[in-house]
This record gives sequence, structure tokens and C-alpha cells, in this order.
Amino acid sequence: MTVSVGDGLPFVAASLGYRGRTARLENVLVGTSSAGTIFPTDHVFTMGVHYEQNDPAHRVRSVGGSDTGVAGFPTRADVNA
Repeated sequence: MTVSVGDGLPFVAASLGYRGRTARLENVLVGTSSAGTIFPTDHVFTMGVHYEQNDPAHRVRSVGGSDTGVAGFPTRADVNA
């Protein structure tokens, strides 16, 4: 795994797969104290991941602020792919 450091934070490149579509994400922040992973909705929308009517919303808070998203699971995730 290739890790680059920017502003004192660790970053990697990742590819996500979902239903036969792939999205490559550059500069993915590695959350060293996180219990999960969050990806920007504009990137996963390109793979066909969309909110479903019964998807639970989650509020995410961090040092940089907060945002709302839904839980989802890619069928494939590769770091530095």
C-alpha cells in the first residue's frame, strides 16, 4: 500500500466496485481512528449507488465539520489499485 502524506494526514488511492461499475478515488484520507469509511456521494453516484427509500441516514462529525450520508457496501474495494 502506498501512503502519501499531505498536511500531516495519510492518503491513499482507492478503487470501488459496485454492480459492475468502478470508480477510482485519489487522495482518500485514511481515518486512523475511524470505525468505518466514508466516500463522497458524487463519486459513488457515478457507480450507480443511490439513496433508497428505506436507507437510514447517518450524521457524520469530524474536526472539519459534519455531513449526512447513508450506509452502503461496495462489492469491491481496492487500495492503490
